[in-house]
Amino acid sequence: MQTVNIGKGRLLCVNTDKFKSELLTVTQASPFDRRDMGLCSLLCNVLKRGCREYLTTADINRRLDDLYDANITMGCSTNGDSFLSGVTVETLCRDFIHDGTDVLSGALDAVARLMTEPLVDEKGLFRAEYVEGEKQARLDRVRSANSNPKTRSSLICQDLMFEGERYGQRIFYHEDEIKNVKNSDIADYYKKSLSVSSPLYIYVGPRSQAEVGELINEKLSFFDGDGDSFCDTLIKPCCGEMKTGFDSMAVNQGKLTLGLRSDISIGNDDVYAALVFNDIFGGSPASKLFRNVREKLSLCYSCGSSYDFTKGVIFVRSGIANENYDRALNEILRQLEDIKKGKISEFEFESAKKALVSSYRQVTDSAYATESFFRTRILCGCTDGIEETARKIEQVTLSDVVEAAQRFGAEAVGFVRGELDGEEVDFDEE
Repeated sequence: MQTVNIGKGRLLCVNTDKFKSELLTVTQASPFDRRDMGLCSLLCNVLKRGCREYLTTADINRRLDDLYDANITMGCSTNGDSFLSGVTVETLCRDFIHDGTDVLSGALDAVARLMTEPLVDEKGLFRAEYVEGEKQARLDRVRSANSNPKTRSSLICQDLMFEGERYGQRIFYHEDEIKNVKNSDIADYYKKSLSVSSPLYIYVGPRSQAEVGELINEKLSFFDGDGDSFCDTLIKPCCGEMKTGFDSMAVNQGKLTLGLRSDISIGNDDVYAALVFNDIFGGSPASKLFRNVREKLSLCYSCGSSYDFTKGVIFVRSGIANENYDRALNEILRQLEDIKKGKISEFEFESAKKALVSSYRQVTDSAYATESFFRTRILCGCTDGIEETARKIEQVTLSDVVEAAQRFGAEAVGFVRGELDGEEVDFDEE
């Protein structure tokens, strides 16, 4: 994958005529700062409420309808120890528009107006009703997350596992943090938001690199950050000690989250063996956790693992009856040890590799999946494309998987005990 310099940023063009739409994203990466990310989240939602050209959400939607139902989203997310802020624009490809209207150009013009001409007063403050409305919406989301046992279990595990690290921080954990945000705080963050780092542009569609570059220079030159947009993430091996944390909630099902840490992350060739390991362990219905812990031993209602290769960590999440906590945890750890000892069947090994190769080759079936694949890797400094990723997975050997598994160790367990009796009907059952 080859990026080119565009203004103060970089552009990757993924040329394809596979879709009837065009997709362009703008991403700025910064070291994770919980206050800045919280303000960024509120700011994105406030900016989407209106600007000088489009005073209300209804005005914005009418303009997007005129652009053949173009879609503009703004938001922020995390990638390893960094947080990402950005814009996504999706429009109908002009080849399918009878009058030749360049809707992508029109949508980018709308983005420029939303981001550079916000509704502010003479003091630079946003409309108070917009700010308060978004603060209330954020409060509702925080309350929902805090009352979700699955989320609570994960947060306990992450608090224990990443104490003192950016990765373990979260935005607006306490309601008072949201209530104390002032309009001036958001206004101050807005003033620096467009220059936090150099932007990464990714385009998926039929236009040439030169044409996309011209559009960016014409419509999006207000992104003027100079900082590097690579994600710098702390990667370290397991400390060898497992911490535990407990809580209880008025739900039926207990929720368990187990965190495994390793020094294998994206950009390291061992990551492909780690991907296969995770799939064998708990990443699919053919995995050891699903077939043994859930199906054979019936120790849980759900059990699976996910691998965040930007940080080198695996999380095992399981819904269990309270009385099965010890047995389920011990069995999960036993399945891990079996893999480390090489107790992997040919079926498990081949199924995992075939499933992963298939999933990566299906990335190109979606413009959003394609963009996400390249964005994650570019920001982490990885140059492997889709076919190269699939090829390297095919080359993984059984011994590679065992060696990768041996570098993962259990570091933390978070468990939320269910306080209710009765049938298992938890709203968040996986």
